[in-house]
Amino acid sequence: MSSSDAAPPAGLSDWLAAGLELGSVRLVPILRGRNNAVFRAEGVGRRVAVKVYPPAQAGPCDRLDHEWRALSFLAAQGVAAVPRPLLREPRRRWAAYSWLDGAPPDAAMAARAVAEGWLVDFLARLHGLRHHPEAAALPPAAESGLVPLAPRARLAGRLGALRDCRPPDDCWAASLGAFLDRVEAVLAPRLDQAEARISQLGFDPQAPLPAHLSTLSPSDVGLHNMLVGAEGAPRFLDFEYFGRDDPVKLVSDTLLHPGSAFQPAQRARLKADLIALYGADDATFAARLEALMPLYVGLWCLILLNEFRPEAWRRRLAAGLDPADHQALLGRQLARAERYLRDLEVAG
Repeated sequence: MSSSDAAPPAGLSDWLAAGLELGSVRLVPILRGRNNAVFRAEGVGRRVAVKVYPPAQAGPCDRLDHEWRALSFLAAQGVAAVPRPLLREPRRRWAAYSWLDGAPPDAAMAARAVAEGWLVDFLARLHGLRHHPEAAALPPAAESGLVPLAPRARLAGRLGALRDCRPPDDCWAASLGAFLDRVEAVLAPRLDQAEARISQLGFDPQAPLPAHLSTLSPSDVGLHNMLVGAEGAPRFLDFEYFGRDDPVKLVSDTLLHPGSAFQPAQRARLKADLIALYGADDATFAARLEALMPLYVGLWCLILLNEFRPEAWRRRLAAGLDPADHQALLGRQLARAERYLRDLEVAG
């Protein structure tokens, strides 16, 4: 993980010392980003991970609550490759978890992760827990795909929000507007095709899928949220969006997340392995994935452009990022979104 010079919130050390009996606590900033700040707390021969979450927003997804409930459930089921929840303070948006040693996977470890099925094995473990009695109390994943055509409304909402935002200058406004026009043109026929195909498969595109077709999803899993321990075992982080979901959305996001950046052969292997996993008890899975994945590609085009939205930039500033980076960040994200859109355009 990268380090940060940001200071921890007042009172955090005392809370940890009292709640976990750590004695004198040293807090080391590990990461500050758009979503939260992470610190390593050291005291009395022990290390723990501490997250400082952003304020809870209106809506169904409270990141602290989702992550705490997810990791509590997984700990109770003996899933060892994830952090264990230790202590939380919902009012101040703090939570402490067991510290997992390890390093982000390099190119060699990424290839090994795919070849040896690390991601698939972990997702298979979660899939096997979907019928556990306590799993029924878990919330849906953030922005779940339990309703097949849910991406339609989300695409419209993100397009509208991006069209309403005001980029820092006219050049950015023109570039963003032209890009959004192309996204709408590419997605319009694909939305109609997806709706027709889902109906042909026997589902109501606007109604939730049957419960037995859902899975337990981290909703943000990939190389970007993996550590590899010194012994070569994978560990998985970040369960802020965990919950029940259609595995079609889980597989789409796993393959598409820019933080993983799989090589083409790796992506093809991972896709085949995941189709085998979820298709084993769902004969429609591969067809639903083919129909709906283009919509998730479109969503990722727009997600990458969140940095144009003023609320996203305010979160970055609150997390301690340098305002001088704004222009470079906008250009970088528009270029990344362009690559996703070209894939859709080439696919026809």
